Amino acid sequence: MKYFLFLLSFSITFISTGLKADWEYSSNGLQSGNVLSFTEKGNIIFAGVEGSGIFTSTNNGQSWVQSLQYGNIYSLTANSNAVFAANCIGYLPNISGEIKRSLNDGVSWTTTGFTDLWVRAIAANGNNIYAGTTFATGGGYLYISTNNGTNWNPVSIGSGVFSLAIEGNTIYAGTYYQGVYRSTNNGLNWNQTSLNNQYVVSLSCSGNNIYAGTYYDGIYCSTNNGSSWFHPSLNTGKVYCIISNVNCVMMGTVYGVYVSYDLGLNWIQRNEGMGNYDIYSLFICNNYIYGAEAVFTEGFFRKL
Repeated sequence: MKYFLFLLSFSITFISTGLKADWEYSSNGLQSGNVLSFTEKGNIIFAGVEGSGIFTSTNNGQSWVQSLQYGNIYSLTANSNAVFAANCIGYLPNISGEIKRSLNDGVSWTTTGFTDLWVRAIAANGNNIYAGTTFATGGGYLYISTNNGTNWNPVSIGSGVFSLAIEGNTIYAGTYYQGVYRSTNNGLNWNQTSLNNQYVVSLSCSGNNIYAGTYYDGIYCSTNNGSSWFHPSLNTGKVYCIISNVNCVMMGTVYGVYVSYDLGLNWIQRNEGMGNYDIYSLFICNNYIYGAEAVFTEGFFRKL
């Protein structure tokens, strides 16, 4: 099976008024592969593709150029100085990980001093960069760089880290069957939240609202920084990705895209124009929403 990159582009007014248009297909310049991650820097959008490296677009996803020619890019992030890519080479159990860094907006990439196995998540907060890893056994570390990715130091949470989200100075880590951990001192110390027995593969936060997507049990939501959680009565199975702001949360699932306008209490399925396929990544940039879907060819969708 090949995979699609979909560009779901709408005006950001969807946050308050609702989604009205269908998804629109686009594929110019993309190679086949599951699109696992997005980020932006300036007017450039970066897309990380399984098996095909990194692609960039300067026209809101209308066309794409390959920037890095190899790897499985599970996560991307950027700060004012650089773009960072979590790259896994090979597949379990024979897998190695690296973090690539570009200081010139994707023109060239270098390998940082990070070395570990499966690096699944990366996030930036100023010059502090956080990388989550896991092993085949489920263990792993959170790595922290305080000098823009030049050096890395491991911190043990007690489980492999599959997802990261940052709100202000608070960092959240989604782990392998240990739920969500939280740090309020730049990742030096961590406390397990009351969501403590789930395999959390995706995270998003906006203010006090935290959303955790699990591997088997759908989404969990918190409105108090993770102190307590509720589980909506929605059978979505795996939640691959989540994006959110103060008015809206959207998740990509095995049944397509769902949107909530009431902090995760109620959900609406919004797959107009693309069907009920797995949605692997979602991203908001420049009044567009971008999403990647598993289908039988390669391409990209966008929605206005």
